[in-house]
Amino acid sequence: YRRGNELIYLVSDLGATFGTPGRSWPKERAKDNLESFSSTKFLRGVKEGKVDFQAPARPGWEYAVNPKEYIRRIHLEHIGQNIPVADAKWLGQVMSRLSMAQIQDAFRAAGYSPEEIAAFSKLVEDRIIVLTDL
Repeated sequence: YRRGNELIYLVSDLGATFGTPGRSWPKERAKDNLESFSSTKFLRGVKEGKVDFQAPARPGWEYAVNPKEYIRRIHLEHIGQNIPVADAKWLGQVMSRLSMAQIQDAFRAAGYSPEEIAAFSKLVEDRIIVLTDL
């Protein structure tokens, strides 16, 4: 949003970011799921100067019962594919400017428990390193 001449960017749903890379059933498994987030691959691969991220992922078979939603989700897969390595590395470099305290503060502000704050923050830090090391 805009405050005077300043643009303010914010994440409005932190939990949706830290769960499964696609839709899940039951819905509660998709958000704020430390186990799922920590076991999910971050990158699908790096090939010919392009990065493919794991998210957004293809929706699970259980969403095939809603063909309209399933097809809509399939068409979102391209968002995380064919990203130039230089762009992904740049993002990692920008994010690497965040201190661990700042990352933890984001989770704290979202109401995560101290254990979740520590675990999610470490995973974010690890993924930033993956990007900067590309």
